[in-house]
Amino acid sequence: MKTIAALAALLLSLPAVAENAAPNLDIANPLTVTIHHSMQQRHSRLVKFLEPGVIGLQRNGDLGVRDHSRLGKVATRQIVEKLLDAENSDRQALIAAVAYAHNRKDAIEEFRRLMAAKWAKEMKPGWWLQDENGTWFQKP
Repeated sequence: MKTIAALAALLLSLPAVAENAAPNLDIANPLTVTIHHSMQQRHSRLVKFLEPGVIGLQRNGDLGVRDHSRLGKVATRQIVEKLLDAENSDRQALIAAVAYAHNRKDAIEEFRRLMAAKWAKEMKPGWWLQDENGTWFQKP
């Protein structure tokens, strides 16, 4: 009984999280860890197309082809399409998993905007991003 009372006292002593506090976008649960692992496994292959500016981060947080003329061969196009399909599918799943982990499944679009901003910050200088109007620019 003392253990339960001590735990209750500890929980009551913790500061309450304000409703307007920024959500934890790096939340770790089995689903988000699995999705992150999948994305990490693909990252080095994506970098090969991010570095030369063939692909970039779209304003919605997905990766997309920025310069179709630089794709070249059909085989390269198919590789890029498969990479982007897998990556964007994982990004959408991660956004949903984070929203659900915060018990905010009604706010998936809000989490999509937050994650897109987070991913934009993580892009390296020289990589391409889209602004709010859909215009491509290189990150300084």
